[in-house]
Amino acid sequence: MKTRRLIGAILCCLCASVNAETKAPDPTSIILARYRAMLVEGEVPDAETVRGHMAALKEDGSWPDVDYNGKNRSIWEPFDHMFRTCDMAKAYAKDGHALHGDKALLGKIHLAMDHWLTNRYQCPNGWYNTNATPKWMGDIAALINDDLTGDRRKGAIEIVGIHQRLGRRRWSTGANLMDVAQTAIVNACLTGDTALLTEAARRVAGEIKVSAGEGIKDDWSFHQHGACAQLGYGAVYLGAASRVAWLLRGTPYEIPRDKRGIVSQYILNGVQWMTRGPYTPPSVIDRQVSRPHSLGPSGGVRGQRKPADFWVDIVGRWMVADPDNAAALKGFVARQNGKAAPLVGFKHFPRSDLSAYHRPDFSFFIRTRSPRVKGTESINNENRKGRPYLHTGDHYILMDTSEYTDMPPVWDWTRLPGLTMYEGIGRIEPQPFVGGLGNGASGLTAMDYKRTLGVRKLWAYHGDLVVCLLGGWQQADEKKDLRTTLDQCALKEPVQINVDGKTTSLKPGTHQLQNVRWVLHNGVGYVPLSPSAMSLKLGEAEGSWRSIDAAQSEATVKENVFLCDLLHGESPVAGGFLLAPGSTAKALDRLTKEPPCVVIRNDRDVQCIRFADGTFMAAFYAPGDVVLSGKTVLSVDKPCLALWSAKDLRLCDPTNPRQGVPVKVMWRGKTHSTTLPAGGKVLHLPQAEPPAALDASAKRCQLRVCLRALHLTHPQRKGTPHENQLECV
Repeated sequence: MKTRRLIGAILCCLCASVNAETKAPDPTSIILARYRAMLVEGEVPDAETVRGHMAALKEDGSWPDVDYNGKNRSIWEPFDHMFRTCDMAKAYAKDGHALHGDKALLGKIHLAMDHWLTNRYQCPNGWYNTNATPKWMGDIAALINDDLTGDRRKGAIEIVGIHQRLGRRRWSTGANLMDVAQTAIVNACLTGDTALLTEAARRVAGEIKVSAGEGIKDDWSFHQHGACAQLGYGAVYLGAASRVAWLLRGTPYEIPRDKRGIVSQYILNGVQWMTRGPYTPPSVIDRQVSRPHSLGPSGGVRGQRKPADFWVDIVGRWMVADPDNAAALKGFVARQNGKAAPLVGFKHFPRSDLSAYHRPDFSFFIRTRSPRVKGTESINNENRKGRPYLHTGDHYILMDTSEYTDMPPVWDWTRLPGLTMYEGIGRIEPQPFVGGLGNGASGLTAMDYKRTLGVRKLWAYHGDLVVCLLGGWQQADEKKDLRTTLDQCALKEPVQINVDGKTTSLKPGTHQLQNVRWVLHNGVGYVPLSPSAMSLKLGEAEGSWRSIDAAQSEATVKENVFLCDLLHGESPVAGGFLLAPGSTAKALDRLTKEPPCVVIRNDRDVQCIRFADGTFMAAFYAPGDVVLSGKTVLSVDKPCLALWSAKDLRLCDPTNPRQGVPVKVMWRGKTHSTTLPAGGKVLHLPQAEPPAALDASAKRCQLRVCLRALHLTHPQRKGTPHENQLECV
C-alpha cells in the first residue's frame, strides 16, 4: 500500500502542470515536491493534537514543558521543540487534514520557528547541531516553502545549509554522509542551487561502494566508527539512501544503476541475513541495544509475532528506486511480514566476526571478537553495561517471536548467552584465531576465547542443530562459579528438565541441578554433551532503561526471565552442549539416547565433530589431523577451519591474512599442496572421484542414520535458500 502511494506521488509530481507548449519544471521543483509528499505520506498528528500544540505555545514561541536548558547527549531535551514544530507543519501541508492551509496554524509555526532562530540552541553532542537540527529545519522549510519568506526564510536556510560553511568538514562517511547529503539536497532545492545538488548527488553515489574503510564491506556487513559492525548505522545509511534515490530518480541527478545494485545486494546479502522477520538479535547492532524496541516491535502479548514496519518501509521505497532488483527485494519484504518461506542457510561475515544460521523454525546468531574489529561502543551514556560483555562470543536464538525484545534492562550482563565467565573474570583479550566457514547450507564458527582463563570454542551448525564444543582449557582451575550461559531470554512456561532419566517440570525460582540430560524451554532443547551440573533461574527480574542508557526512563522494568547456565566446576574438562530448537521432550529423549553427532577431537590443538550424515567440521588451532577408526581422515600443516563430506572439502584461514598461506592437505589418501586464500575466503576442493562402495557395516550405519533423521527432522517444513547469497570460493 505504501509503495503504491509512493508511485502515485511520483506520478503526480511528474505530470502536474505541463502541456506540449509549457516548459517542464526544473528538477529542483520536482525533487522538493517529492520531498514534501514523502514527509506527509505517513501518520500525521490529528487536529486535536496539533491544536493542543498551538494552544500551549507561549507568546515567545516556546512551550512551557520543554526543557530548553537540557544537555542530554542522547535524547536532547530542547529538540522536542523541533518535533512539535514539524508536526504542525505536516498538518498544515497535508491535503485532507482538518488544519490543511489553516492560517492560524501557520502563524503558530512561524512563531515557533522564530523562537528557535532567535535562540539557536546548541547540544553538547555535535551531531544534533550539524545533522539533526539542519535536517528537521529543512523539513519544516520544505513543508511551508510557499509561506516562508524574508528574514525567517533566510534564517532557516542558514541553519539548513550549515554544512556549506564547514568547508571540507561538511562531508563525513557512511551513514553520516548520507544524512548530510539528504539535507544538502533539500537546501539546494530550497535555494535553486544546482551546483550544490550536483555535488550532493555525486557524494551519495561516491559513498555507495564496497569500502575498505567505513560503510558497506565486501562481506555485506556495515561498519561505522572504524572497524565496528553496526546494523543500526547500516539502517541509517539505507534509510537516507532510499530517500535520496527516490527523490532523485528520473532526474539528471539520479543514482547510477550499478550503485543501486550495490545497495540492493547489501539489503539481500547483509541485512536479510542479520534479522528474522521484524526481530533483530543483539549480535548485529551495537550501543542501540540499550534503546527501547531496538530488538524488535514490543507491546501486545509476548511471544506473538508483530508487524515488521521498519525494514519494510525502507526497502519498499528502495524498490521504487531500483526496479532491477525489485523481485528479490519483494521476497525480503514478504519474509519480514511472515508471508514467505524463511531464509535457510549459513553465512559468515569475516569482516565483522559475525555468523548467522537460518532454519525454517529458528535463526541462530553469534558475534565473536578478534583484534580485527573494535569492541562494542559505549558513548553518549548508552550501552552502559554492555561494553565488557557484548560481542565477545555471545549467541542468540530467534524463533519468530520476541525472545529478547526489551529484555536488556533486566539482564544480568555477565550472563549473556554463550559467554564463559566466573566471578572476578577480566575483560576479553581478543585473539586472532576467530572466524567461520560454510557451504551455504551448514557451517561452523570458531573462537580462541581468552578472558583471564582460556578455552577454545567451536560452534557447528547442521540441520536443526547447533553444537558447541568447549576444550583446551587454560588457567581455569579453581575459578568460583565457572559457567557458560546457554540462554537468558523471556520466560515462557513450562520449563521441563530431565535429570537421571526422569523428566519433571520446574517451578519459578533458582534451581541447582546435577546430572542434567536436557532442559526444554519454549521449544528449545538445551543439552549438555554428557550429563552435567546446571543452574536455572526462572522468574521475575527487574531493572531500568536508565541503568543502561542515561537518556531513558528510570522507572522500574520487570520481566520474567529464563536463565540457563552450564556449570563447569573447579576443574573443567572438555565438553560442550547442543541446542535443538523445535524440540519436544520425546525428541530430546531420543536425541540423548541416539546422539546425532560424534565428537572426534576436543582439545587445545583440534576440535572436530562428525554428524550422522558424514559431514565433518573442525577447527585446527595448530597443524594436526583427524583420525577415525585408525585412519587419517584429514591432515593439515597450517592452522585453519575445515568442513568436509564425501563430496568436497572446504578450508579457510580464520585469521584473515592479507596474503594467501601455503598449506599441505592430506584428504582421501591424496596430498594437495595449495594455498589458503587471503581475507578469510574459502578454498574449495571438490571430490574428483566417486566415493568407494559402502561395505555392509557402513550400509547398516547409514540406515540407522536415515531412520533417526525421520525422528529428528521435520520434512513438512520448508524454507527457501537465499537465491542472492554470494559465496567467495
